[in-house]
Amino acid sequence: MAEPTVRELLEELHGKTDDEVVKGTIDVFKQTDRKVARQDEKLSDFEEKMDRSDAAQKEALDSLKNMLKEGNQVIADRMDSWEKRQIMSSITGLPRNAEKLHEALPEQKRWYAKEMERIVGEKAAPLYACAENWYKCTIKLQARGRYSDADPVKIREERDKIEQALEDVWGKTALVGGTITGGGAMVPSPVAAEVLKQALDSGVFVSAARHIPMTSDTLAIPNLATAVTVYWPDEAGTLTQGEPTFAQKTLTAKKLIGRAIASTELAEDSNVGLISFLVQEFAEQFGRQLDIEGLEGTTSANPAWLGVNGNVPAANIVWANATSTGAADASITYQDVVDVVFAAGENSSRMGAQFFCKPSVYAKTLGLTDSQGMPIVKLGTVEGSPAFSLLGFPVNLQNGLASSTTTGANLYFGPPRSAIYGDRRAMTFGVSEHSKWGTDQLDFKMTGRWGYVVGVPADFAKVGGVDIN
Repeated sequence: MAEPTVRELLEELHGKTDDEVVKGTIDVFKQTDRKVARQDEKLSDFEEKMDRSDAAQKEALDSLKNMLKEGNQVIADRMDSWEKRQIMSSITGLPRNAEKLHEALPEQKRWYAKEMERIVGEKAAPLYACAENWYKCTIKLQARGRYSDADPVKIREERDKIEQALEDVWGKTALVGGTITGGGAMVPSPVAAEVLKQALDSGVFVSAARHIPMTSDTLAIPNLATAVTVYWPDEAGTLTQGEPTFAQKTLTAKKLIGRAIASTELAEDSNVGLISFLVQEFAEQFGRQLDIEGLEGTTSANPAWLGVNGNVPAANIVWANATSTGAADASITYQDVVDVVFAAGENSSRMGAQFFCKPSVYAKTLGLTDSQGMPIVKLGTVEGSPAFSLLGFPVNLQNGLASSTTTGANLYFGPPRSAIYGDRRAMTFGVSEHSKWGTDQLDFKMTGRWGYVVGVPADFAKVGGVDIN
């Protein structure tokens, strides 16, 4: 039942005795005090919420200030690259129409850029924000499905919008323009040019593996060599110790580098974004090399990383069709695929596990048929595109992996997080007009430094000697 209002209580006092009026008046005062107390409580709650909101905003602003002051190496590298792009294009100073760059950014990134301008007085903030966001969009597209909550079409649209804005502000930049293979195809004639290229499968393993920062050229990582011993003792029996033993794995940073030379004529005459093209091309090749070394690297050549292939325990190797021991290849069977999933006995080896192989190995698996000629691997719909999975585990295709017409190729299985990449220096891109000053050329370079170890070799397995002919 609703509590009577003060007015209703006052109206009830008409025609009452003096004692009733006094009692009623006291009730009115009590009612008023209760309402005031409730209003004070609401005001107190509101003030508390405002304090929490102010604290959250201050924390976010302090975090932004720290980020802007301390900087991020990737962002700094992008800033350096775009500043050098200005030099390459013989353009000095900051863009006068920087608002175009602001408009190309997503709302939150736009706010960050404007805060950067306001807090630290960095007038080139929109340039740096665009360079950073373009780079992140490119990496997301190369991740090939790792960002399940992101629409690749929207990411590509966002990247293209930023690239267009950068080109509108500085003009499109773009090797020797006289020949097609040397870059002549990038010079418009006079139709708008577009570079048509086959994107390499890159970064499928390195993007899913564990990454840890390195502050020097080496980093020792402790790992468990043998587990603790447990047992069922006899009654009143003597306890036997069984301590775990530890070892170390060492990440050693190695440098990966890519370089390209371009004539200034091509840079002047091309309306294709050469900077963005080369960055993407280098990044794809870097991703491919990091994948290949992580999965199949040997200690006999740089970077001397022993990949998954050299770390798989003998007990976790399933030879194709149970007929090969590595000397000759054989056709893969469905049982081989099942066996490799359970080759590593521990359940942890299947948590987050994925397949990695050449497209031809996956094709042979999808082509398996039963005695009636029906496909063994069900894809849901024959007409649809193959679902890139086997037994419910994702399949990642890396065409750069090794293969042989006699010893075949491998199908790897395991959790990529059990492999560790040490990030000593992220991919950095730069351009110089000085190293080729005498020939009036531009020198483009991308470098990076990484270390690598297979943290838990027992988590990985493989089907070896798969015939792909």
